[in-house]
Amino acid sequence: MFSAEQRRIAIETFIKYDHSYADTVAELGYPNRATLRLWWKEYESTGEIPEGKGTRQSKYTDEQMRAAVDHYLEHGRSLSRTMRAMGYPKGRQTLCDWVDELAPGSRKRRGPRTRLEPVPIEKKVRGRQPTMRLTSSSLSRYPRFSTSSDATRLRSSTTSSSLARPSATACSQSFL
Repeated sequence: MFSAEQRRIAIETFIKYDHSYADTVAELGYPNRATLRLWWKEYESTGEIPEGKGTRQSKYTDEQMRAAVDHYLEHGRSLSRTMRAMGYPKGRQTLCDWVDELAPGSRKRRGPRTRLEPVPIEKKVRGRQPTMRLTSSSLSRYPRFSTSSDATRLRSSTTSSSLARPSATACSQSFL
């Protein structure tokens, strides 16, 4: 956004350079051509240096804003319910702004509470209990984690001949 002084200098430079947009922008380094054109048109029509962006007139009256905020506060503080019941405003942020303006501190806030101090890591770690304790009895259910004596017994019982692949005749005889 440009100050009133910058706008005044731009208009004077524009007049000095015989209404040349390109020369004015090249000399000052601001504004762009479209902005300078808007400033010049406003200067021509009013005879005054433009002050800046005008404040927009609100779509809603003060009574409508107050009615929406009152409905919000009296009916469970629900933004979507208020917007649906009243039929306005179209955006949640508008209603949030109204509530913050007309009834500060009364809006329901969701999400992390920034007002609370962060919990120190010592409290988080100290208060935590392990979810599962590993014991030899709980590990014995899984052959991979069985005790060393089980693994030794398993190794001694298997020999290279028992690991060999049986012949096709041996398989067919076992089914008969």
